[in-house]
Amino acid sequence: GDPETRYLEDPVRMLRALRFAAKLDFDVENSSLKPIAKLAPALKEVSSARLFDEVNKLLLNEFAAKCVQLVIDNGLFNQLFPKVAPHLLDHELYMNTLIAALENTASRVREQKPVTPAFLFAALLWPRVHHLCEKNISDGSTPQRAMQMAGFQAIDEQVSTITIPKRFSIAMREIWSLQRSLLTANNKRAMTILSHPRFRAAYDFLLVREAAGEQLSRGASYWTELQEQHPEALNSDNKKNRRYSNRQRGKPVRDRDNRGRPS
Repeated sequence: GDPETRYLEDPVRMLRALRFAAKLDFDVENSSLKPIAKLAPALKEVSSARLFDEVNKLLLNEFAAKCVQLVIDNGLFNQLFPKVAPHLLDHELYMNTLIAALENTASRVREQKPVTPAFLFAALLWPRVHHLCEKNISDGSTPQRAMQMAGFQAIDEQVSTITIPKRFSIAMREIWSLQRSLLTANNKRAMTILSHPRFRAAYDFLLVREAAGEQLSRGASYWTELQEQHPEALNSDNKKNRRYSNRQRGKPVRDRDNRGRPS
């Protein structure tokens, strides 16, 4: 059928066309590719809950970086992440951070390790969170309070477009909040952070920031060495970590039909 007609019938087909192209290493035929940028605003007609499922399918796989690049190149990213796009697309460091996070997840998928939307959504929204945090600090907030407020605001802005379930948004805010603690904690405080149920995700995010080329006041090597020196601290919260792992770093999202039910 006519591509424009098919896309307008269900705008999610634009995301799926790009995902299949990335997965299969194909090019989208020109008459099917060309209308996507023009029809990108039609994604606003899709429910925010359904878009969460579709974005997960773009992200939680081995070819996520190519998916995201195609989404950006064809004008869909601005529709999915309107508050993030101006920061991400104009700053190479933020883009490098996102790519590093996507490659981290791709590696975990290949190794059949668990992955979570919380980690990738934390990376996606990080440019906006970081911008808001800096603004809050300049307005007089303490750095920790500034980060907390920035996290709440960034998520509140995003959920009008893409629903983020609470179990993931809580994890995202903790990953962001722990970033400053990882850079500033003294040795005594560091042991407490080491046993935090969200430490590993926050540490992985710090590694991603460092890999992207961000100049940090304390490198991730401090925490790598601390984990090697105190493995018992990591094990002290195993029950919480297992509960978190089973609940939030679990199974990939299944395909759904147009009514949002599993197909």
